[in-house]
Amino acid sequence: MEDVLRRLGNVETDVSELKVQVGALQATIPHLSTKADVQEVRTAVAELRNEMSAGFGSLRAEMSAGLGSLRAEMSAELGALRAEMLAGMGSLRADMSAGLGSLRAEMSARDTKMIKWLIATALAVVGLALTIAKFVH
Repeated sequence: MEDVLRRLGNVETDVSELKVQVGALQATIPHLSTKADVQEVRTAVAELRNEMSAGFGSLRAEMSAGLGSLRAEMSAELGALRAEMLAGMGSLRADMSAGLGSLRAEMSARDTKMIKWLIATALAVVGLALTIAKFVH
């Protein structure tokens, strides 16, 4: 009989533990989602995906159009810049060519003067040397 009483005591203890666990579950159940709640969330997520896809599609189209116009602008500006640079380079080359021509003329004139001075100095030295040689002999 004692064995039955001991077993009955164990059963009562287990039943009281089960009551506590069932109470905790019953407190949690109102906060759990139902199938309908999950379906609502799935529908909302699908709608959001569709809206985002449409938004991204229009954004892509706008960016593509903007990129095309930007490329056209950049190409036109680059062409204008090239033309400006070529015109500037042409005038720079003309200026440098004119400056180089005048520099060459100046150098040629200086070379001619230097050669004349060298010849005159050499003649004077030779004349002086001959005069000194004539007086010495």
